[in-house]
Amino acid sequence: MPSPKTKSEVLQAARDAHAEMQTYLASLTPEQRVAPLLDDGWSVKDSLAHIAAWEKMTIGWLEASLRGEYVKRFTPEFIQPDDQADAVRVMNELNNHLFEQNRNRSWDDVLADFNESHQRILAVIARMSEDDIFNPQRFAWRKGSAAIDMIAANTYGHYKEHLDWMRQQVGEK
Repeated sequence: MPSPKTKSEVLQAARDAHAEMQTYLASLTPEQRVAPLLDDGWSVKDSLAHIAAWEKMTIGWLEASLRGEYVKRFTPEFIQPDDQADAVRVMNELNNHLFEQNRNRSWDDVLADFNESHQRILAVIARMSEDDIFNPQRFAWRKGSAAIDMIAANTYGHYKEHLDWMRQQVGEK
């Protein structure tokens, strides 16, 4: 799929990727949803919790940006450093932290959270202007990277990444 060029296309890409994920999830057995079949002992449930957590962080960053605030990623406990090598390390530590926070949640709770975060991020994107989404100079904290890059990475791009991973590890349904 070509990169979205309008807000409408961004919203549709996110909806389509979410629908594809939902179709795949519906094909899994209850055991496949929670078994540690993915790399590092993750389950499909853990992967969904991870996606939802990143969507919620993105929602916070976008809402703060729209209020004119300068955002520091990732979270107060895991601030992204300027050095790229350190940024990867911090992101990995954050992902491990998110995994530990969510590993004991039920499938139903994680799925509901995943669906809710998806609806919330769609609502935030819908409130944004085309300039907010596509102008690389719009938000200073983005340092010349348009918000679409972050939106794609934490919605439809993230869904695809994890769905591909699930299909490889758990199997195509």
